[in-house]
Parts: sequence; C-alpha cells; structure tokens
Amino acid sequence: MRIAALALMLLAALPAQAQWSGSLAPRGGVQDSDATGSSGAGWLDGSLSFGLGRGVTAKVESAGAQFNSLSTLGGRAQLWWHDPSLALLGALAEVSDRDGLTQTRTGVKGEFYLGPITFRGQGGYVFGDSKGSLRIEDSTYGVLSAGFYGLPGVGLNGGVAGQDGRALGFLGGEARIPGLPDFMTVTLDGAAGPNGYRQALLGLRFYFGQAAGQTLQQRHVGDTPAFPGFDVGGFAGKRPECRRVPVGGPSVGGTAVVCS
Repeated sequence: MRIAALALMLLAALPAQAQWSGSLAPRGGVQDSDATGSSGAGWLDGSLSFGLGRGVTAKVESAGAQFNSLSTLGGRAQLWWHDPSLALLGALAEVSDRDGLTQTRTGVKGEFYLGPITFRGQGGYVFGDSKGSLRIEDSTYGVLSAGFYGLPGVGLNGGVAGQDGRALGFLGGEARIPGLPDFMTVTLDGAAGPNGYRQALLGLRFYFGQAAGQTLQQRHVGDTPAFPGFDVGGFAGKRPECRRVPVGGPSVGGTAVVCS
C-alpha cells in the first residue's frame, strides 16, 4: 500500500506536459515445471516509463506472482533511444526471486519497425544462483521475437529465448474488446520450455498516461510481450544428487562419487 501511495504521489507531482506512461496487468492461469512442480498461477505486473527528451526513455517494471505456497518477485530497469519510424536501441537490468532462488540478467536490446511488424531482440549475461535442489547456471541468454499489429485493436506476438544451452518458446495475444474502455485490453500468453516448463495465463491490462491513447504497437515499444522473463521456473533446473559408491569389489575397497 505504501508503494502504491508513493507512486500515486509521484504521478500527481508530474507537470501536465510530462511524457509518462504506465500499465497494470493482473493475470491468472496454470504453470508446470519439473523443477518447481505444477500449480495455479497468479501474476500482477506493473510498469512506469518517462520520456527524457531527444528520443530517450527510462522505464521501470515490477512483477509479483503466487504459485501455491511459492511466491515470485521481480524488477527491471531499462533505458533506450527510440525513433518511431525506424528502430530502438537500449540496455536493461533485471532481477527475479522465487523463495530465495534468484536470477539476475543484464543485457542490451533492439527493435526494428517494418510497417505493422515489430522485430525484437535482446541478449546478455545471467548471474545464476542455487537453493536446495534447484539452481540457475551462470550463462549468456538471448531472446528473438516479432509482433504483428495489422489487425485493428489486436497485437500478436511470439518468439524464442535461449539460456544455458536450452530453448523456450512463447506466444501471446492482446486485444481491445468492443464495449470496454480503450485503455483496457485482454491478454492471453503461453510458454513452453526445458524441464517440462509450461505456462498459460489469461488477464487484463490497464494503460495510463500517454499509453491510454496509443495503438497496441506503440504501447509495446520497449516490451517483449508474452516472454516470461520474471519466471525463474523457465530455466531453473534441479541440482544433481551425488553419492559415494564402492568400486572395484571388496578386495580393492575403492569408492567413487556418482551424480544423477
């Protein structure tokens, strides 16, 4: 509540001509992974961006989720230069945590615009972690995706992500619904990846500030729709269980460590 109140105070203090946009997105569905188990999933995502002039924008994002007794929290900061008729170039840093298992990413990103199609890419380094039987490896990562906005009030997005030599695919759609306010949309996102990872989420998204009057393609500038970037379960794996076993027979008396 205190954070929400502070955010409202900051927005109220902005001058009328300030270039800012925000969004809030409650979503719910199911999530499954060999590493973290199967459960219902509830997510709440929020973002706030500020135009700094000369095509430069700063954006902060946060996310929270609940998976049965497990909880996830995440945050991301971005800074980019953007030419609406051509491309976007920027940098990002993000961190997400699921009950003490933390994943940190830093990277660069870009977008290229070709009429109703947006091409997106990002890549960088992952700082891993381990807790109990789960771990995230230190590695590089990359994401390639594209969005199609040729249908009125509809955005279709999909792509692939790679991390630690494993791949994850994602697909999503967002649409304005007739009869609902223009600043409100319905979203449907899905993803599948290594270690039996599956996720399907249905939700709503509310836009504020300048974004309330923009098209979906404009609203998605700087985003990677449908990519479950904050979900640690997407690339988390189980740590190998190791034990010492006898080798060479009783007369030798040797042992070896076997991991599985």
